[in-house]
Amino acid sequence: MLAALMGVACGSKSSGGGDNQVFFVGYVYDGASGAQLTKATIADASIAYGDTQVKVDILDDGRIVSRDPMPTWRDYTVVIDANGYRSFVSYNTGIDVPVSLAMTAGVAQASTVQTLDFAAFLFPVTLKSPPMKLTVTALGAGGLPTTSMIDGTLRLRPQGLSNIQIGSTGLVNTPVSRVWANDQDLLTQTIEKSFTDGSVNFTEGELVYGVSYEVAIYGVTGQQPLVASGQNGIVAGAVTSRTFTLTAETQDPLAIVQNDATNCTPPLPSDTTYGGKITLTFNTPIEVVGTTYREDFDNALMIFEPTPPTPTAPPYTTVYYCPLKSSLGDPTQQERGSKVEVSGAALIFSFNPSIGLATTYPGTTACTLPPSFTSINYAGANTLVIQPVGDPLRKQTLSNLLFGSPFVSSTVTCPMRAQ
Repeated sequence: MLAALMGVACGSKSSGGGDNQVFFVGYVYDGASGAQLTKATIADASIAYGDTQVKVDILDDGRIVSRDPMPTWRDYTVVIDANGYRSFVSYNTGIDVPVSLAMTAGVAQASTVQTLDFAAFLFPVTLKSPPMKLTVTALGAGGLPTTSMIDGTLRLRPQGLSNIQIGSTGLVNTPVSRVWANDQDLLTQTIEKSFTDGSVNFTEGELVYGVSYEVAIYGVTGQQPLVASGQNGIVAGAVTSRTFTLTAETQDPLAIVQNDATNCTPPLPSDTTYGGKITLTFNTPIEVVGTTYREDFDNALMIFEPTPPTPTAPPYTTVYYCPLKSSLGDPTQQERGSKVEVSGAALIFSFNPSIGLATTYPGTTACTLPPSFTSINYAGANTLVIQPVGDPLRKQTLSNLLFGSPFVSSTVTCPMRAQ
């Protein structure tokens, strides 16, 4: 029953059945200038569905008129041959019955005639696309776009009807809402090129003039692939240069995943090696931003010593424990004995008493090594700026990272005490 219904709806003239017919009219235009082509230029035009050819006439003014009806719902092909123009082949889906009938039960019995106005746009074979340069950028270390070290692959793929055809000045007043697309242009070979330092060049005629291309950029280290299609793509002949800016790959924010300060033991005041080590481990290899951070860190170092004993017998000599040295302001020397080291994803702090302790107490001639250190406070750690290696977009102060960590303290102290 369904088969019989479809048979009469698709143009069958069986008794009592519907007869839905489609006719075409339209002009052919120069896709670059918008000029209408005449019969003298149009050598041939044909419309076919299945193995059936539709009779087509070309009028003197270049208008194409189909004389035989085409049934609805039949996919069809349009071929236009014009002297001096690229070959034109358009593959199209079938035409539906009028909207007013499409959803009614009477569509199988209705007889309709539709005359549809289409336009076709052809390009001269001598018309060559001009040279074109595409630039690929990404945000650099300073937060500004850069092409340096932006290496990857760019692919241009024909994607559809050219914007030149739709937007040509000569066509603005053309009352055509339907356009036959040149699918022959869509069969143009996809172009793929590797590039370095963000520069991709195309020579004259390398792209097909008037064809709209989708731009795909991928394989750039640390950057998300980019696909610019539709109106965001490029049209050969309308664009001679374009810059595309990539977006960095989405990554986890920098974070501390381990802090061993609770296991830290201060060095003995008499030690001659670095002790009191605290290691902060991050979720990615890191680097410290800046060139003076070691000296800044050293200047902020604090040590805590026991209270010296109070003399109770003659000669009542006061005991002074040796303090930290004063900073001399030399950025190449950490006079107070601190050290900051980076090893992959680890940031390591330590202190050497033999370097950092003074040999005299202010206002006296001599001092005594304390029996121990109560704690070593690496106070300068909070001012350090840390970033994943080569990734300034994820840099943070260590202070923020410590506050956001799941550990017991927001300071770096040996030994760590709960706050």
